[in-house]
Amino acid sequence: MKKLVILMLLAVIASGCGSEGSSEPQSDQQTQIPEPESVEFSPEDQPSFSELAQKAENSQYHVEYDYEGPGPLMYIGEPEVFSYNGVRMVARPGNLPGEGAVSYNVYYKDDIEVGCTEGSEELSGCNTMPVDVAPSTDHYSDRIERFNVTQKGLESKLGRQCFMYRLEGGDFLNSYMDICLDAEKGFVSFLDMKADGSGRTVMDMDATGYDTEVSRENIRPPVKAVPRISCFEETVNITSTDYSGEVKFHVNDGENRTVEMSEWSVETLDVSKDIEEGENTVKAYAGGSSDSSFCRN
Repeated sequence: MKKLVILMLLAVIASGCGSEGSSEPQSDQQTQIPEPESVEFSPEDQPSFSELAQKAENSQYHVEYDYEGPGPLMYIGEPEVFSYNGVRMVARPGNLPGEGAVSYNVYYKDDIEVGCTEGSEELSGCNTMPVDVAPSTDHYSDRIERFNVTQKGLESKLGRQCFMYRLEGGDFLNSYMDICLDAEKGFVSFLDMKADGSGRTVMDMDATGYDTEVSRENIRPPVKAVPRISCFEETVNITSTDYSGEVKFHVNDGENRTVEMSEWSVETLDVSKDIEEGENTVKAYAGGSSDSSFCRN
């Protein structure tokens, strides 16, 4: 129960937009580069927001950010984004009142999103509950049709060119966002959300470091399979991460069942015969790791 509560608390704290500790910037990779010379630019040359955001999902990069946002986010540290071979990881350290330091990482692959908390043994674990913790294009590009998008031209950040867009309406109530996406890679270079009318800054985020030194180890989840049980639907969803092979699971104290899975896939299994009154728990084992989930009916 406590793990689920912590995950939900993190979701509330981080709504709207950790790492295994924040690494020291590598000076040889993240030294500020002089701003690029101005170039001739025609507005019709600017790609659509969705086109450029798609690049962010498949490019290789590591970006560090400085973030200023609403009060509750004081408990969440500065974010980092790693992207490698179609998998993205957003890492943020956390310092929850009464709980101490934890790290919270979210892994994305196509339509799959896995959030993992690492801290004390009681808090550690993964979940497939959707959570926004990131300065990632995902949270805007997936619902871009809800916004009014204005193309605002070419800007620069960290010696790199980026395209600026203004997002209004849609999910933004009484506010708008100017967001600049890296012209080559598509990641967020900087963004500025303001309250409509007053012009007051609601959220501000700037890339402070960029490099391409990323490997599979940087985006490797701590577990190979993440189960989620639904008492209402009487099903178990098992999500594999960077693992192909045999996944074993059992509901409550029932017999082990086995399912073959490929990397970054989801299997839905009927467990109606295993559901009991009260609390039900599923535990999955894969590749030497294990994780669990529970529901109550």
